[in-house]
This record gives sequence, C-alpha cells and structure tokens, in this order.
Amino acid sequence: MTPLLSRVSAAFVALCSMQCAASAQTADFYKGKTLTILCSTEAGTLYDTYARAIAQYLPEYIPGRPNIIVENMPGASGIRVANYTWTVAAKDGTVIAATHAAIPTQPLFTPDTTRYDSRKLGWIGSANREPFVGFVRGAVPVRSIEDMKTMPLIVGGTSLGSASIDMAIVMRDMFGLKVKIVTGYKSSLETKLAIEKGEIDGTFGNGWSSAKTELKNQLADGSIRVITQFGARRLPDLPDIPVFAEIARNDEERQMLELLLARQEFAKPYFAPPGVPAERLAILRRAFDRVMENKSFLSDMERRQLPVEAMTGEELAAMIDRLMSTPPELTARLKALFANFKN
Repeated sequence: MTPLLSRVSAAFVALCSMQCAASAQTADFYKGKTLTILCSTEAGTLYDTYARAIAQYLPEYIPGRPNIIVENMPGASGIRVANYTWTVAAKDGTVIAATHAAIPTQPLFTPDTTRYDSRKLGWIGSANREPFVGFVRGAVPVRSIEDMKTMPLIVGGTSLGSASIDMAIVMRDMFGLKVKIVTGYKSSLETKLAIEKGEIDGTFGNGWSSAKTELKNQLADGSIRVITQFGARRLPDLPDIPVFAEIARNDEERQMLELLLARQEFAKPYFAPPGVPAERLAILRRAFDRVMENKSFLSDMERRQLPVEAMTGEELAAMIDRLMSTPPELTARLKALFANFKN
C-alpha cells in the first residue's frame, strides 16, 4: 500500500470510529432520562389528548426508551409554551412542545408577544390537519355568513392569536360583518360552555374534529349549528356549509386568507427548542413518524374518533419557511388588523 493510500485508509478508519462513537453516544443519551412534552392547553382538550396518546408510543422508537411525561402549560393560545421553549426550556432534546396550530406563523401577526423565531425551532412533525368551523347556538337567528352582513353576532374565544379570535377580527374588520368579539376565556372548553350558557352566540376557528367530538349531542339536536367552514374545500361531513374563503373579493384577500388559514394544514404541531443537536432532532423526528404509522396507535385514535393525517418535521419546516416568506405588504395588512384590535 502506498503512503498516500495508507494515510487515506487511516483517516477513513478514524472518521468511522468517530461517527460510531457519536452514534453510540446519541443512542445512550436518552437512557434513564425523562422526555417532557409541554402541552399548550388544559388537560382534557384535543391537543392534550393527542399529546398523551403519542406519549404512550414514542418511547418505543427512541434509543434508550426514556420515560415520557406530559405537562400542561395553558396560556395565550400557545404563545406561553412557545416563549418558554425558546427562552427557558432545556435545549438538549429532553423537552418538546405540543402546541396550537397558530404558533408557527404567529410572529408575523403579534411580534410584541412572541419571543421566538419559527424558522429556528426544531419542527418534529404534525399529527393532523384539521379544517376549522364556525358555529352558533341553535336559537340564534344568524344561519350564514351572509346573514352576518345585517344581523349582529356575539362571538368569543381565548385571546388574540387564537383561531377563534383571529377569524372574528378578519370577519369584522376586513369584511365588515356585524361581529362583537369577547376575549378572555381560558380555553376552548370554557368558550363552548359560555355558548351553552348564552353568554355569547358562537365562536369561529374551532377544529371540526374537536367540535364534532365534544359537541356531538348538541350538533345532533340542533342546539349548536355550524354556519361556515374555513378549509380549502367543503368537508365530506359538511357538504352544504359554505367555505369562508368564498367571501374574498380579490386575489389579495384570497392570499391573506390562505396565510391565515395555513395553520389548518399542521393542526397538531410538535417542536423542540432551538439548538437541539441535529442527531437528537433526527431521532425525535423519526420516532414521531413511526408513531404516526403504528397500527396500534392508529386503531386507538380511530376508536376515539380522532383523525391522524401526519406531516413530517422536514415537510413542516419547509412549509413554515415558505409561509414566513409571504410578501411583507400582505402580512402587514393582516398584522395591522390584529395590532389595531379592540373588543
């Protein structure tokens, strides 16, 4: 063997040894550790239910089989968890977040309340896409978006940044619909209870899978009525309910609605803090992917009537990068709507 080949061979052996050592170190990292999933809603909500179901299966696909716990950290429609993950949470791969679908694009709309850069978060994947719907009490005379041009409607939700409040703002301030907006409810469950009590007339931006599960009886007896849906096309379950985007009067309004409603494509997003080592992020991504394909997990979710339509971490990161590159003049118009929001 020539001296040159000898040196190349030695370098190759050394590189392989370093890679093997790194792989072994990565494989051992989670052994004996606890992985925490921070959920941005209260216990019992759909986000919480998905997170706890995933937590049951995730250790099987992570080397070292760490313990996994779910901690609830509700507040500000997921912004509390996102800010905590960015500023406080451990950056070693032992903390991930299960948060609201609005979180990836929220820095475009409320930069004063968001401390994180969506492009630098370690996106792990999304468990489902979930078209939103708007619904009202059955006793309310409003039966369509068209009716809202002349009939007032009181709608509620948690806070600016939640789908329910953001959509209400767009309806009122972009399209001139007669909407009175009430904020301050602690969760979507509390908002639904307020509708039941008659405090408000309805709410917008609620996930359809959540609504048809949690309000199954009310939808059946007519005490709750869906009046619009926010997806790109009508859902098979709701063939006679118009899509809200049909109200758009020009291409710019359609683009703005597309940006706002893109969150439906990644309805149950999961991410790690910035700075998690690439090899650990890759482990978390592949473990998540395998859970989404696990037959027992899918059967369990089907039994609970919870749909799974997953997106990988790479796909999610690419989509978020594209959305964050939306022409600034369009994001500025939407941002102005939210910045000037008053109840």
